[in-house]
Amino acid sequence: MGAAYVLLGACYFPDLIQFVVASSTIYFVFEAIDRKKCKIIKGKSAFSYKGESIPFEPYITNMNYFTILVDYFKKFELNFASLYEPLIDKVKEEHLIPVEKMKARVLIISGVMDTLWPAYVSGNKIMERLKEKNYPYPYEHLALEHGSHVMVPIEMKGEKVFKANRQYPEENVKYKKIFIWIKNKKKKIFFKYIIKFIYIK
Repeated sequence: MGAAYVLLGACYFPDLIQFVVASSTIYFVFEAIDRKKCKIIKGKSAFSYKGESIPFEPYITNMNYFTILVDYFKKFELNFASLYEPLIDKVKEEHLIPVEKMKARVLIISGVMDTLWPAYVSGNKIMERLKEKNYPYPYEHLALEHGSHVMVPIEMKGEKVFKANRQYPEENVKYKKIFIWIKNKKKKIFFKYIIKFIYIK
C-alpha cells in the first residue's frame, strides 16, 4: 500500500518529486480495508486527497477471515488473491493511477512470486502506460524472479509467510543487497545501468 502512496504522491505533487522508487506496488486505486476487522469498508477509497476520496475500483469479491484462510491453503502463503485477481484487466480508466502525470525518474520493483497482490502484473502495466503516454522521463521495471511481496533492504519478521522467502532464501538475501545499493545510489541512479550492473541469476 505504501508504494501506491508513493505513486499517487508523485502524481499529485509532480513538481516536488523528481525520483520515485515503488516496491511491490499496484497500478490502480482500490477500496479501503479494515485490517483489524478483516473486512472491506464498502464505498470508501483506500486513499484520499484534501479530505476527498480518490476514485477507486471496488472489489467484486468479499473478504473475511474465512476467505483469507481458504486463500492461504490454496497457495500455502499469505495472499489476497481472491480480492485482486478478479480485477486484473477490468479496472476502469478513471481508477488507474495516472502515472503519466509524474515528473520523475521511475523505478518499479516487483517480485514475480508476489501473491499478496499483483505487483508484477502492475509493474508491467505501469510500464505499458508510461510508454503509451510518451512519458519523457526515464522509467524501468526491475522484476525479481524469486521475489515475494517483501521487497525492502532490511530483515523483517514474518518474511517466511511468503513462499518465495522460504524456497529461495539466498536469492532474497541477494535482492536485499540490491535494494541497499539502490538506496545508497538513488540520486545518481540510471536505470539501464542498474539492470546491466547487477547480475540476477
